[in-house]
Amino acid sequence: MPTPAALVAEIRAETARQGLTTSALARRAGMRRQNLSEKLNGRRVITVPDFLAVATALQIPAFELFRRAESAMSLTGRERGEGR
Repeated sequence: MPTPAALVAEIRAETARQGLTTSALARRAGMRRQNLSEKLNGRRVITVPDFLAVATALQIPAFELFRRAESAMSLTGRERGEGR
């Protein structure tokens, strides 16, 4: 299971791939820019409803973002507890 940090990293990566700003993503997700920015920068935890809203705003299934985050963790060895 991916960590909240891994999920946020994947959201940031997909946002960049799509060429979106945090402001544009926040508008699409129906969130305040500052609120989303704090979550994407690790100052606040992203909630499940926020994660789902962001996935919808990115037009990508939430399970795909989840899968990518999980895969990225496996590649870095975090799944086995390495690098902590």
